[in-house]
Amino acid sequence: AVRRQLPAEYSAFLQPELLVAAQPNLHRGHAYLRPHLDEPLHDGFGVVIVTLAISGHADILLQSRPWDADARQDYWFPLRQGQAYALASDARNVCLHGVLAEDPNRESLNLRFGLHAASPEEPFSAWEEVERHWEKGHQHQQALTLGQHQQQP
Repeated sequence: AVRRQLPAEYSAFLQPELLVAAQPNLHRGHAYLRPHLDEPLHDGFGVVIVTLAISGHADILLQSRPWDADARQDYWFPLRQGQAYALASDARNVCLHGVLAEDPNRESLNLRFGLHAASPEEPFSAWEEVERHWEKGHQHQQALTLGQHQQQP
């Protein structure tokens, strides 16, 4: 069912031979997991990330372009135990995602399919898919940080 929801170029990654990791997520008493971006060349790898709710219900939060107050949009959807969702395309690459769980001991499983290429010239490169969207936000954050340091005595 998840495959039918994805654009064709991403649904092609949902094959057993392209599964690169199965990663358990344990909330361990934390009902809220802050919105974050999975860094494709670090511990947030996977062109397509499928999350299966093993135990507990949650609301999944998505924040599109959080660095731009004019373009920012927040979304959420419920995820019940036994259901799954996929992060791919803009939902994976342009949005932050977080979790607000009903049970602070919720458990889920991430299935990570495919790897982003390190070279910007290759298909599904980390730069083209993810990093180019965040460059402006990263530069803005650096400027804010630099300004804060300059204001301190």
